[in-house]
Amino acid sequence: MQPGRKLFLTLFAVIAVMFTMSNGYSRAAAVNYYQLKIYHYKTSAQQTVLHSYLQNAYLPALHRNGIKLAGVFNTQAQDTLDKKVYVLIPFNNWNDIQNLDVKLLKDKKYAADAGAYTDALYTAAPYARFEVIILKTFTGMLQPAVPAIPGQKSERVYELRSYESPTEKYHIDKVG
Repeated sequence: MQPGRKLFLTLFAVIAVMFTMSNGYSRAAAVNYYQLKIYHYKTSAQQTVLHSYLQNAYLPALHRNGIKLAGVFNTQAQDTLDKKVYVLIPFNNWNDIQNLDVKLLKDKKYAADAGAYTDALYTAAPYARFEVIILKTFTGMLQPAVPAIPGQKSERVYELRSYESPTEKYHIDKVG
């Protein structure tokens, strides 16, 4: 974070919308947290390994563990110098976040499907950097909203929004 910048809470109000487009999201269920995983990569080989892992091992393992609405997003090449893949995962409670990695370690199919990724040599790492960010929803936006946007999902642009406030009081006024 840049010096002088205040702490702020972040929510993916717009990016999470894509989850609802084809999955029949239930309005009764409230999502309380999101886990955002950011994979930074430098080479096309890393990109290939990451995409294969996410598509063939990680997302199917999430689905087997009851997480149906996770999404994978790529940055647009002209938008950033750093190449990134974002994985956004909704959770209903804090315990689900804490227990996911333990469940995946016990999942034999995941271990078999993820082998090329998890067992990569340090000289052929599947990413250059990896971040995990936990986001808490705010009262005014407990779940994704579905906009009435026509057109193909593959042609849409999803925006990552951050809300900043100079103090916690102003933050509560803004998002509470």
